[in-house]
Amino acid sequence: MLHFRNSRFSRVLRIGSLMAARRELSSWKPPAEPKLQLYNSLSRSKEVFKPLNPDQICDNVRDEELPKLGVRLEDKDGETCIKLVDPKELLREKEQKKQAEAAKLAEKQKLERQRQEAQKAKEAQRRVNPADLFTKGPDAGLYSKFDERGVPTHLTNGEEISKKQFKKLEKLYEQQKKSYEQAMNVRG
Repeated sequence: MLHFRNSRFSRVLRIGSLMAARRELSSWKPPAEPKLQLYNSLSRSKEVFKPLNPDQICDNVRDEELPKLGVRLEDKDGETCIKLVDPKELLREKEQKKQAEAAKLAEKQKLERQRQEAQKAKEAQRRVNPADLFTKGPDAGLYSKFDERGVPTHLTNGEEISKKQFKKLEKLYEQQKKSYEQAMNVRG
């Protein structure tokens, strides 16, 4: 961590722009080791930044180089705030942020897979012939007698289906018939 000899730098610097920060910090003389570290860091950056545009350079300095030196830049109420923090803490925060982003991406991919599976199941259901709707699949063992279209009229125990239930089953049949015809027209 950097230690300031001048007490006005011992607090968090609040300035309006990075140029003002440069002017403020130009009078400060760091110890030799951090100065060398900063020089090495920026000289490596210079080689890396040649093919990049200025926005990428600024992003890289802010997100990669300054945290290694323990410098955090924050924007608060339209002003830039420079904080000097332990570099290990900044690296820990960076790792946590990466993990959170990875978890968010994994959740997004999981939801997308579920959506695709639901879409496939829906498409498979659309291709079921309405005449086979109640004789095959999950409803296969529930009914014993059917009318000419394939709509159930009796339960497996021989009981006749109520009119209300029959209307529901007819409605399901009509919906399936419509979906099936649309699926066959698209495929056809």
